[in-house]
Amino acid sequence: MAKNAHLVLDERATIEVRLRERASFTEIGRELGKDPSTISKEVRLHSQTVRKDSFNPCSKRSTCDEYGTACSKCKLQYSKSCKRCPRVKCYEHCKQFEVLVCNKLKKPPYVCNGCIQRQSCKLEKHIYSAKSAQKNYETTRSESRQGIAITPEELKRVDAIVSPLVKLGQSIHMICVNNTDDIMLDEKTIYTTLMQGFYL
Repeated sequence: MAKNAHLVLDERATIEVRLRERASFTEIGRELGKDPSTISKEVRLHSQTVRKDSFNPCSKRSTCDEYGTACSKCKLQYSKSCKRCPRVKCYEHCKQFEVLVCNKLKKPPYVCNGCIQRQSCKLEKHIYSAKSAQKNYETTRSESRQGIAITPEELKRVDAIVSPLVKLGQSIHMICVNNTDDIMLDEKTIYTTLMQGFYL
């Protein structure tokens, strides 16, 4: 399998379609000739968070009985269900608010693409889009070539990959060759940040 070969737009499009069809990372990897871990990392790295206008993360939203009372002093004098208020986000004011997190996002495939409840769900969604993933990838590669500063979050992510391998005695060159899809920075950038003491 071409474990570390760069993914291209067509392959990312296949990932998006197969996620919608609820295929596993193993199935997608087999179809693309990639290691399942490459597919997993691609999806986790490039998925987007989406909130619709109906976003409401309260665990009590289906049984909510607040009528014009979520905001202690309702300036709108709203006398209907607070969760349907057109002017205020009830969960930001209600004392009864309890956050609900979808446990499905904690395990593969880590995204909502194939979820049968996706359309009706009021929670924050994690979506993998081939076009967005490709754009993010190209932007990251372009910035690394231009020597643009790396964000602290990006540096921390790369450090988690590079440092353990350096400690095992691997060269920067081999680390970059074997982990191209994960690092997404050129060898020169890795050397530069290493010399500045960012790793280890």
